[in-house]
Amino acid sequence: MRKQISASLLALIITASAILPSCGGEADAEENTAEDTAGSADTAANAETKESDKFDNIDFGGDKLRVWSSINDYDSTNAHDLIAGTGAENGEVVNDAVYMRNMEVEEALNIKIEFTPCDEDYVTNLEKMRSVIMSGEDLYDVIIQDMYREAQVVMEGMAIDMSQHPMLDFTQPYWMGDYMYDMSVDRQKVYIMAGDFFMGAIKSAHALYFNKTMMENIYGDPDAIYKTVIDGKWTCDALASYIEGAYSDLDGNSQVNMGDQLGFCCQGYWGSGMPFMLCGDLQWVQYVDGDLRLVLNETRAAKTLEAMNKVFWNTGTITTFDDEMWVPYFNNGLSLFLGYADLNTFSQLRENDFGVGILPYPKLDEEQERYVTVTHDTTETGIVPITSKKYDMIGTALEMLSREGQKTIMPAYYETALKVKYTSDNVSAQMLDIIHDNINASFFLAYNGYLGGNLITIFFTPIQKNSSDFASTYASVKPQIETGLEAMAATWAELGG
Repeated sequence: MRKQISASLLALIITASAILPSCGGEADAEENTAEDTAGSADTAANAETKESDKFDNIDFGGDKLRVWSSINDYDSTNAHDLIAGTGAENGEVVNDAVYMRNMEVEEALNIKIEFTPCDEDYVTNLEKMRSVIMSGEDLYDVIIQDMYREAQVVMEGMAIDMSQHPMLDFTQPYWMGDYMYDMSVDRQKVYIMAGDFFMGAIKSAHALYFNKTMMENIYGDPDAIYKTVIDGKWTCDALASYIEGAYSDLDGNSQVNMGDQLGFCCQGYWGSGMPFMLCGDLQWVQYVDGDLRLVLNETRAAKTLEAMNKVFWNTGTITTFDDEMWVPYFNNGLSLFLGYADLNTFSQLRENDFGVGILPYPKLDEEQERYVTVTHDTTETGIVPITSKKYDMIGTALEMLSREGQKTIMPAYYETALKVKYTSDNVSAQMLDIIHDNINASFFLAYNGYLGGNLITIFFTPIQKNSSDFASTYASVKPQIETGLEAMAATWAELGG
């Protein structure tokens, strides 16, 4: 029997799904009455269209979808709460949306979703996945673990290509198509999945937060920066200018130190630097006739390094925070921008005396067509292990879980967890859409470890020294990258379905 949806969740879904027109008073009464008949016809037509859902009349006879889902959040943002939830309604809007989504998919397809938690960090999870899959025992249908570890599993031939499944439509907005195909060496096979069921990529999507009160005090209208983003003029140079202008030597010692008012605070250059390393929408490889070629635009990559130096070695930047102290520093009203943060970080920013704004990371330059949202290499994604024998059911269930997640969980997550009213005229919602819709650049993150760490070395080594000498660093690792890509292409060609 279908359980009744909670009133609070139902209200949220209705609000997020449509922007209702306002009443026009008595002048509109006749017009509204005259349109009743047409409206009824439209309703009937819509009902008829709804009946053509591709999931109708599918029955898997009570089979189980067995999901082995990470619950570990060490050096990563975990999304188990948005995937499995608590397994019951508890009055919390997001959890109840997850519960209802899972229950409705179970009922529609006549399946049972069985979640098994896995508490392994990025040090131990690779060997754990290997041992489970290589045992040959059919234990799980879906594995959710760190992306760069799953990439290793894929390259070892232990995952199933899902690109040809007839029910999976990776062109739909509830799948992160660009993100997934960027992890596909030939841009055809899909082994690693991300989207509105595998929510790790969303929670770990890098975003910039800013202090709206400080922005207003220094630059005037705090919302002007949103227009800069929408107009496509939000660049690394613009960010560097904001950072420099925000700095104030509060202790008067003529030195940049903790206690001063900063423009940008973060921890180190590795995780903090990833969204900048990839902000220029760089293409790294191209697959041609079985060969994987390094096609990095060296001029643009060098420009990326220069832009990073302008941010990280800016007068208004401190990168030496330890033990996550850069977030409290921001919360204390001492920095205009907060770096090394993702969408999930907002949960730590609620108890402030100032408004917090959210932005995508900047483009490298105005000529660039799109913004690029980067996740982390430990972002949790999904694969189907070769030991599973339920190909038809798995693909069908994942498609419906993702589609229904877009309808209910995403609005609930935005409005409850991120405190953003998800309406078309809300500028914060527009920023979230830009962040969500441009999650990309995953090859660099997924395969950097497989290629000996040399992709990140290109930027990480010189940025630590405030050096713009891209050419020397690149020349030192380029032969190793090319050798690795050659071996990678050969391995990919041998992978089965």
